[in-house]
Amino acid sequence: LYYWGAEVNVVCPCGSSECFWVRGTPEVLARLRTFVAQETSGPYQPVHLHYRGVLLDEPATGFAADYQGYQEISEVLTISVTLPADCPPPA
Repeated sequence: LYYWGAEVNVVCPCGSSECFWVRGTPEVLARLRTFVAQETSGPYQPVHLHYRGVLLDEPATGFAADYQGYQEISEVLTISVTLPADCPPPA
């Protein structure tokens, strides 16, 4: 699940209690922000995201320090406002 809003740019893999600050190219980040802005009723609403990416092995700083680290998204495969029943938002 992907969340975006003021000071939030986070992905939380389905079935995990961990969430990661998102990094990516300007094009990838713009696609995510634009989708959330146009397709949801407001910030912080989760969207379902399939992507290619890697966990980065570096200490998180700033707002990212509140999460388990960084996830570098290299490609957005699909994005949807429909959340799968087996992928509830983390507590």
